[in-house]
Amino acid sequence: MRTTLHRAFTLIELLVVIAIIALLIGILLPALGKARQASRRAVDLSNQRQIGVAMMFYGDDFKEFVPRESVFRPGENITQPDRPSWSIALRPYLDDSYEPLYGNIRDRGDGFERAEYYHDPSRPPDGHTLHYVVNGYSFFEKGRVNNRGARDVDIRKPARQLFFVRHPSDAIYLTNLSGDLNGGFLRDVEDVIQSSPGFEDAAMAQMYDIWQRSHVGEGSGQIRVAPEWYGVGPNCLFFDGHAALKKADEVRDVNTWDDGDYAYLKNLSGGR
Repeated sequence: MRTTLHRAFTLIELLVVIAIIALLIGILLPALGKARQASRRAVDLSNQRQIGVAMMFYGDDFKEFVPRESVFRPGENITQPDRPSWSIALRPYLDDSYEPLYGNIRDRGDGFERAEYYHDPSRPPDGHTLHYVVNGYSFFEKGRVNNRGARDVDIRKPARQLFFVRHPSDAIYLTNLSGDLNGGFLRDVEDVIQSSPGFEDAAMAQMYDIWQRSHVGEGSGQIRVAPEWYGVGPNCLFFDGHAALKKADEVRDVNTWDDGDYAYLKNLSGGR
């Protein structure tokens, strides 16, 4: 009777196999990481494009006005504010459970946790449920932004008609919120929410905008945009409704946010 002997792997052969597997993992993991990041960036870009469509629909319904920097004043009728928040004003156009017109909605009080179209999948969990910030910059003229918004909220750009925007395909309307590693910005948001019981969404929403140089990284202060969100730059939504990746250096330049609308400050008493 013939006995068949099966040759076992030697220790050297096992080590070679393990080394090959480790090498393959080392090669594949970065590729998988890049694919995962590309997938998240695509979802984020889709979110911004949906917001762009909502912005255009809102403009169609409200004589071309689109929401910009918002201010919620306690006691104000949330359905008809003088400075509507972009995240509340556009939500009916993104959520089938809302009535189609802004004037018919109420503060939902969910802190935007169910507003998935406002959630960037690339963002690590940090307590923020709005992951985008809107352009509230007011310019005197090209290259000259008014930086006094911290002292005077009327300086910040309110809802304006799209025909005032001279560079709709070049000026950024909205982009990714910056990282908040120490939670400083979130604490500011929570303080505002606590001061407005019953209108938590409206109070919270007014915080997610930018209106001074430091918000994009020019000068000292709190940065609210994420210029290097995807390494080379963040996704950005423009006033003409298109969304695309923008280079970090361009996002950091406050002039990239210049909509060419200089009439607002000229018409403000004491604007100069």
